[in-house]
Amino acid sequence: AFTAGVDVDWEAAFPGGSTPRTVDLPTYAFQRQRYWATATGGVGDVGAAGLQRVEHPLLRAAVGLADGGLVLTGRVSATSGDGWLGDHVVAGASLMPGAALVEWALRAADETGCGGIEELVLHMPLVLPESGGLRVQIVVGGAAEDGRREVRVHSRPDRDAGPGADPDWVTHAEGVLSPSAASAAPSAAEEPVGVWPPEGAKPLDVEDFYEHAAAAGYAYGPSFQGVRAVWRDGADLLAEVALPEAAGDADGFGIHPALLDAALHPMLLAADVESADDGGMRLPFAWNGVSLWATEATTVRVRLSPHQDGTAGERGVRVVVADGMGDPVLTVESLTMRPADPRQLRSMGGHGVDGLFTLDWIPMPDVPDADASATMGWAVLGEDALHLAEEPGPGGGGVVRHPGLEALVAALDDGTPPPAFAVTHLPADGGSAEAGAVARAADGLAAVGRALELAQGWLAEPRLADARLVVVTRGAVSTGDPDESGDSGDGELNAAAAGLWGLLRSAQAEHPDRFVLLDLHQATDPAADGVADAVLRAVRADEPQVALRTGGLMVPRLMRARVTDSADETESGGLTPAGLDPDGTVLITGGTGLLGGLVAEHLVRTWQVKHLVLVSRRGSDAPGAPELAERLSDLGAQVRIAAVDVTDADAVADAVAGVDSAHPLTGVIHAAGLLDDAVVTSQTREQVARVWAAKATAAAHLHTATADLPLRMFVTFSSAAGVVGNAGQAGYAAANAFVDALVARRRALGLPGTSLAWGLWEQASEMTGHVGQADLTRLRGMRPLASERGLALLDAACRCANPLMVAVDFDPAGVAGEDLPAVLRGLVS
Repeated sequence: AFTAGVDVDWEAAFPGGSTPRTVDLPTYAFQRQRYWATATGGVGDVGAAGLQRVEHPLLRAAVGLADGGLVLTGRVSATSGDGWLGDHVVAGASLMPGAALVEWALRAADETGCGGIEELVLHMPLVLPESGGLRVQIVVGGAAEDGRREVRVHSRPDRDAGPGADPDWVTHAEGVLSPSAASAAPSAAEEPVGVWPPEGAKPLDVEDFYEHAAAAGYAYGPSFQGVRAVWRDGADLLAEVALPEAAGDADGFGIHPALLDAALHPMLLAADVESADDGGMRLPFAWNGVSLWATEATTVRVRLSPHQDGTAGERGVRVVVADGMGDPVLTVESLTMRPADPRQLRSMGGHGVDGLFTLDWIPMPDVPDADASATMGWAVLGEDALHLAEEPGPGGGGVVRHPGLEALVAALDDGTPPPAFAVTHLPADGGSAEAGAVARAADGLAAVGRALELAQGWLAEPRLADARLVVVTRGAVSTGDPDESGDSGDGELNAAAAGLWGLLRSAQAEHPDRFVLLDLHQATDPAADGVADAVLRAVRADEPQVALRTGGLMVPRLMRARVTDSADETESGGLTPAGLDPDGTVLITGGTGLLGGLVAEHLVRTWQVKHLVLVSRRGSDAPGAPELAERLSDLGAQVRIAAVDVTDADAVADAVAGVDSAHPLTGVIHAAGLLDDAVVTSQTREQVARVWAAKATAAAHLHTATADLPLRMFVTFSSAAGVVGNAGQAGYAAANAFVDALVARRRALGLPGTSLAWGLWEQASEMTGHVGQADLTRLRGMRPLASERGLALLDAACRCANPLMVAVDFDPAGVAGEDLPAVLRGLVS
């Protein structure tokens, strides 16, 4: 009210005329000091859904079951909890610490009136995906006669699915909650009271503890580096542990999982609790007799007392955690550790990567046989390369050939009824095997221009509103379907024709039921009846895009990608950060833009890249470029920013040749691009050419300039528009579809290459700042990507063997009630 000019009676707030104290706020944009409360995932009116709100940072809601049981539910990810969960990395995998599952079970005990955990056995580590998150449930059974309750911890990927129909739930832990305290309070001998540390305790060196732990595979980030001091007291280990600032505060937790996990770290220093002969890593397995005596501790004293665990003979440890005064915080009667296979841990994180997809071609669903003679007529536009107009024609009926669309319109003027199908073969010249990428790009642009004019003329004729234009290409798509001889059923991919498909996918999105795309094998000539049958079957199946191969008709579907082993490039066929020489140089086009800058910082932080060349149209004069260079330098990277016109072959060649030979070029990321959106009926050739030059031609120049260099990485930033076909982005879709095909050709030549087709990013860039809510509705269920998630998807995509990966945050609800694009049907059904 005061800032709006309303007089405020300050006497109520400052009685007695006392002068309030003023607090300065930061004015320097890069001060890097936070003064605002950290935002966390909010909880709405869960009561309206029959749920109970829970004041817990990770478990936000609960529901009581009719049998007296309880379900606590929440969502976790490597970036949730203010990001601290992503700091718990073991064997290269982000693991939810076992301490968190114990804290959840303690919360479940409190909510159900139980005193603690009698037993909790961890069956399977809860691996956090690199992108997206996991939904978790802590399910508590009804009370038995003695008051005990069973408890289980489950998770599944955080994506929409019908209740009761999701097969992806995984059980990570099972146990029993006890009606009273599960362990006795620590005895006087165990309590860390009085002089601390006790007399005679011998200190252990912890100065480089976390560096040594990381070398052993326990890569604890800042949020979990809580050990401050460790002593040995006879057979026991004593420690002082504090909750790191990076882990946030302890509010809402019984005991913060990062603090409890750090309380166990001293065991890594002690040889007597490690096995010298199993050769594996050790993780908590069974927790027995866990009781929580005080909440929200931030600095604790810890005593770890090893012992033999019962008849099984396994080594266990009793855990006593106390506050700074020696009063108990948490006790564990026995904690048992067991070996874990690092390869298994990494593979557990390789289930479907949420947000990462591949474009697969599957056999078209069966439809009744079609009779071409039953249709109202066929026409051929242009050269009859498929011999459709030759006798007897499809189904024995006559087919009229017209030299072009103008001739068909003239025939309509003369009273000829419009055909049901007009077939045109667009022979985009893929060039000879010796043709260079730049020549292919020029051929592709010419083909896209011809297709644009044809589509515009077709849509402009109202008498053809009920007719379908069938556009036939050869080798425009790679189905990966082997023929009978076992060789690829595709032959060489025609990158020029691929751009044409991108354009017409957008035309299909804007004008459903007006276009059919049919791709043929490069080296086969199907019979006229076979082509007509393929078209009719595709229309009956409501499949606007089909490929006719030896095995039959194939249709495209986006499928969730799977990453197998993040540490083994030879098995995955991809690239990991460890595979990129940190002493080499990575060149990023569009490097001073928002996306290029994010990627540059990510490469330095995560991939340990130390040498970067960032090129853009304006170079160092680009907004934010000097600040970006300063941030990268502060991170230890050597950066050169250059103004380079990537549409100029000589300029690209000079940029590549100018890389310091002491740090040779090892990676290229093509993040440059240009948007010039318009619906297909108003798009001009000039608009398409501008977009094509910045994306497709530039990619061809980069390929040509680096083809003879021993690159380890060649990543192009493409667009999901080229795969799905966004309305209003026909030119952009065409350029990116060409880039996808160019990268596939690189892979066929044995060169590295990944084309990453992005959806929209959440942060507005120079390219996307104009995008409004109306534009978002065109994205067909694709929500904007947060920066952290996008960078994680980049890492995951690089590890995949597929030349084309699609990175989008897909929301099935976003296409509910709409005509679902055929390519997305596999994600919704």
